[in-house]
Amino acid sequence: MKTIRLLLILFLAAGLTSSRAQDTWTQKANFGGTARSGAAAFSIGDKGYLGTGSTPTVSALFKDFWEYDPAADTWTQKADFGGGERAAAVGLSINGKGYIGTGFSGSFWGTYYNDFWEYDPVTNSWTKKADFGGVPRSEAGGFTIGGKGYIGTGYTYTIGEYYSDFWEYDPASDVWTKKADFGGGDWADPTAFSIGNKGYMGTGWKNGLSASFYEYDPATDTWTKKANYGGGAIQYSVGFSIGNKGYIGTGVGSAVFYEYDPDLNKWTKKADYGGGGVNVAAGFSIGNKGYIGTGQTNIALKSFWEYTPETCTGLTVYADIDGDSYGDAANTYFAADCIVPNGYVSNSTDCNDGSATIHPGAIEIMNATDDDCNGIIDDIAQNIWSQKADFGGTAREGAVGFSIGGKGYIGTGYHNGAIYKDFWEYDAATNVWTQKADYSGNTTYRGMAFAIGNKGYVGTGSEGGTDFSKDFWEYDPASNTWTQKADFAGSGRYAVVSFSIGNKGYAGTGFNWGANGNTATNLKDFWEYDPTTDKWTKRADYTGGNCAWASGFSIGTKGYIGTGITGNPFGGVVTNQFWEYDPAIDTWTQKTNFGGTARSAAAGFSVGSKGYIGTGSDGGYKKDFWEYDPVADTWTKKADFSGSGRQFATGISINGKGYLGLGNNGSSLKDFWEYTPVTNTALCEVPSGEATINITGTTADLVWNDVTTALGYVIKYNTEGGTGKAKVTYSKSNSKPISGLTPSTAYFWRVKSVCSEDPKVVAEWSEKYFFTTAPFKIGDDQSNSLTLYPNPVSQQFTLNIESGSTTNQAASIYLLNVLGQTVYSSQEFVNGELTKVITMPSSATSGWYIVRVVMSDQVIEQNLLYQK
Repeated sequence: MKTIRLLLILFLAAGLTSSRAQDTWTQKANFGGTARSGAAAFSIGDKGYLGTGSTPTVSALFKDFWEYDPAADTWTQKADFGGGERAAAVGLSINGKGYIGTGFSGSFWGTYYNDFWEYDPVTNSWTKKADFGGVPRSEAGGFTIGGKGYIGTGYTYTIGEYYSDFWEYDPASDVWTKKADFGGGDWADPTAFSIGNKGYMGTGWKNGLSASFYEYDPATDTWTKKANYGGGAIQYSVGFSIGNKGYIGTGVGSAVFYEYDPDLNKWTKKADYGGGGVNVAAGFSIGNKGYIGTGQTNIALKSFWEYTPETCTGLTVYADIDGDSYGDAANTYFAADCIVPNGYVSNSTDCNDGSATIHPGAIEIMNATDDDCNGIIDDIAQNIWSQKADFGGTAREGAVGFSIGGKGYIGTGYHNGAIYKDFWEYDAATNVWTQKADYSGNTTYRGMAFAIGNKGYVGTGSEGGTDFSKDFWEYDPASNTWTQKADFAGSGRYAVVSFSIGNKGYAGTGFNWGANGNTATNLKDFWEYDPTTDKWTKRADYTGGNCAWASGFSIGTKGYIGTGITGNPFGGVVTNQFWEYDPAIDTWTQKTNFGGTARSAAAGFSVGSKGYIGTGSDGGYKKDFWEYDPVADTWTKKADFSGSGRQFATGISINGKGYLGLGNNGSSLKDFWEYTPVTNTALCEVPSGEATINITGTTADLVWNDVTTALGYVIKYNTEGGTGKAKVTYSKSNSKPISGLTPSTAYFWRVKSVCSEDPKVVAEWSEKYFFTTAPFKIGDDQSNSLTLYPNPVSQQFTLNIESGSTTNQAASIYLLNVLGQTVYSSQEFVNGELTKVITMPSSATSGWYIVRVVMSDQVIEQNLLYQK
């Protein structure tokens, strides 16, 4: 077998400025019991233990108990937990014994416990010990320091009480002693661990999600507030310690993972949890490895992952004199301990470290300066968000909107207990709001709206409290009148997703309080409205499950829904799933997950052939903004929304531009912004000086003048007058060798520059350049070639294989990490050429990978750098 190998020098690779190892997640054997969340876990010696827990809806609770052996990567069932079925208990270990206590069973309205049990791994038996010193509760936190255990905080749902009391357990005397209350006050769902002779506890719930973090010193019985958790406000996360560092990660809709250094009181982001965004998982550490598993998304999980922390042999950092978080490549410092000192950052992308307003991503203005460091001065066509006149009515959230012709229409909504029915027209040409006839339906907010032809439609929504509307109205902008139509055929609701496709309207999902008015319920039913017959028809349920506060839009003949909260409205999962609806066959198809973090209450609209989703809440107010391409099924991050982060905003599109505004970020808003998608022209230079050199019968080298602002190039070539599909390949430099050509044949080629990936900015194609291959002679290269683009990659890359043969060949594609483990594979066929878009796996961490293609008698490899 002939092998073509491009060597990867892992530790001395050109361009790398630091030397680090590990910081990786490795999937291990699934947890041995039933999938679950809310389990208790601890480690004793070289073994881990996990048990109890429940399904996400508490329809089943567990008491089984399992031992994990990391050496053999196996689970063994042990004696059932002595206290019986329960969830949200605390687990810890002291002097070779394990302990589990507190928690609840039955349901959230069921029984709460303060019993406490000891597990002896030698005899595989449980012994009841003295009850926990505080009142019965669940969702408490605990850790071990020396020969003592510590448990405190928590919640009792049946009486609505949160707790701050904190207790020490001495296993030698089997006695609980009350200590100083937790420093953060009443608290639930904290994450806790200990390092040396100190304990640490934080995150969780205190009148909302929290990132607060505290240190406990048992010697002085005092709490000290420390730096907030680096991952932001979060609930239901997992924590453990390894050596002199602590680790916290996961949580509601989150996969982020951070390391805490108590000496520096500093959090450092590490590789995301390999199992993706989960919450109510369980974890422990054994030796120098950490382990996290089980938990839930919209379903219970049993996956289990091992974390190997990072080791350091030095890091080059860059001065950030102007404090804009972007570093100066010419001003470096080598940090032997890999800790970035004050005044330095790990990137080197600032083009002017003397001005905090000049850096990558800054807003470009007409000032003869390259404000955004992209190499182009005054490229003003990239100011793609622009503020427009504030919404004409009172500030509000949950308003509905649609567009007809060159006008937008927004109305209804909520602000500080007031629910509105005023209705406003926005003229994009004059940037003027005009009040129109009030919405004739009930005063509502977070309802549905769409336009069909020259009419708009509004309906459903919350009237306040547990009252939800079903009425549905048509608006005629020509006469400025409302006409009542057939009531929405589903149940009354709010937090609905709606859009129109052709001459039909569609609406579904949402939230209400159930038939009895006291059961919070997310919904998944989906309905079609025909204005010609004034009838609603039930269509296939939304396949993403019961969901509310999702966002959506339509593109062409398809509709799209994604994000939101699935399952139970108040205990469900914030998601980033994304689905396509085809009304022609009444089916839903899952597409690539939304590119940003899982969230709810985001805003969406479509412009031309692309869809857009941004803002919303993932525990904090978001302002990131993403573009969806339905042809490639890919998400691309665009310029952040220029207003403040928010939720429950309203989005519409008018004449090729998007509009987003209103919403809530702690208070209601009325600002309004216009989004202009970036065009390719004028922002990126067309390559020139094309030439073809080193022409043989089967190969040629294509060259052109370098474009200084280009990140790379796209090359297209074909036979002159060829009717087949042109071949497309990529290059990071201003040259490209091509192979697999036909001897004595006329070809043409052209090239275009790629100047930005985020947002996507490319040049127009160059003029065609022609050449003719030489007659075939022995020795001409007909070998395969492999190209990857972009490289480095941040989310997706395109793989291009040229086989040098017209025979259909099987190809096996593998993506290998630095440990040689396969993280992605696929089987393809190559008929002369194959172009394939590959999305990096969610479990992948930043670093070097090898792309390997095995095809008949060849193995071809290229190195790929992944930078999240």
